[in-house]
Amino acid sequence: RMRHELTFPIADPTEIAKLRAGEADLILGTPFPAVKGLKDEGFHIETVAVNPTVALYFDLFNTKMPWGDLRVREAMAYAVDGEAIVKGLLQGVPQRYPWLSPGEVGYDPSLKFYPYDPAKAKALLKEAGYAGGFSMPLYYTEGQYYGIRQTVEAVALYLRAVGIKAEPKGGEIVQLGQLIRKAHSDPSVPFAAVWAHYIADTASAVDALGLSFWSKSPFAMYDNPAFDKLYEEAKR
Repeated sequence: RMRHELTFPIADPTEIAKLRAGEADLILGTPFPAVKGLKDEGFHIETVAVNPTVALYFDLFNTKMPWGDLRVREAMAYAVDGEAIVKGLLQGVPQRYPWLSPGEVGYDPSLKFYPYDPAKAKALLKEAGYAGGFSMPLYYTEGQYYGIRQTVEAVALYLRAVGIKAEPKGGEIVQLGQLIRKAHSDPSVPFAAVWAHYIADTASAVDALGLSFWSKSPFAMYDNPAFDKLYEEAKR
């Protein structure tokens, strides 16, 4: 999971050129590779935290999917080197948090990252009955965040290294929302994505949590009767 900074809207090269020429006083959404160069040239860089966070999400309505097994989801967490993606691919700009980030309702500073451990990932897959791996789609929303496609491709390569054949599939957010709703009624539809969930940064944290995790929400990929009961009690 990583929290993207200065990502929307994404500035294009023309805007950066205008800034350098003194024709613009401020640009937003500076592409990560341009940040260091602008800073070295003396421009003031202000990093503003923006929600939502971006993470690897799974549709859990069908427990027969490989990722219905907690050990498989943990294997994927061990398989991906998130720190390397942030530092190497994303120029060290985004901040990373194991779950919610500071300022979001429910933020827990005691949570720790899964360490990068491909051997542990393979052992968990074998324990779960997937020693030979499996195939899965890996959806993402095109054009919403800087570097999202490259991030998904990197995640897919890490997963392939432990035997999981993940195929990146880009699409518009409306299309992916339709896929999630289809998965609710048709458990044969596999859905896994590098996705941005609006979790706890809206005016009502309860509403935001419900939107993301209440099983009756059209955007939820989570099916937990215990959570549903708590949510419904909180809404009364």
